[in-house]
Amino acid sequence: MFRDFLREVQPRYTSETYNLLRHNCNNFTSEAAMFLVGKDIPQQILDLPDVFLSTEIGQALGPMLGMFEQRMRHTSGTSALGECLAPGAVEDAVPKKIAGLPDLGAKPRKQKATANSASASSEDIAKMVRSISQTFGELKDSGASTQQATAAALLAAKDELAAKSEL
Repeated sequence: MFRDFLREVQPRYTSETYNLLRHNCNNFTSEAAMFLVGKDIPQQILDLPDVFLSTEIGQALGPMLGMFEQRMRHTSGTSALGECLAPGAVEDAVPKKIAGLPDLGAKPRKQKATANSASASSEDIAKMVRSISQTFGELKDSGASTQQATAAALLAAKDELAAKSEL
């Protein structure tokens, strides 16, 4: 049954339809939770993009996030926004046990490691956003304008990324 659900929603959750703020893993989880247990995930999770975009830093970073997504979508290789799935990938993605259900016979997914890939984990992106938000907040608190704080926070994040890529 869950495999049928995955096949049904697969066209709606691709790298081309993904949007960091409007159509992401939280939306998929919401659909999956409704299917599996008949309950939605907490509304506060689904409202996070609106909360973020209602802040000064969210309004400043919103356009940059859109440009980031576009760039990642058009990067060759595996991107942070996903990859094409081979036939049978849906079956491979189904975990062996879900909440005490019997073994579904799926194989564990293999992690892909790509050297010099343009991919970034969602954890890396979250760390970057937290770092940008913290720097932005500190600069605003010290009297910088929104434009100055945004520019300085983005420059600091860029420098941090450059330092990591040299490792």
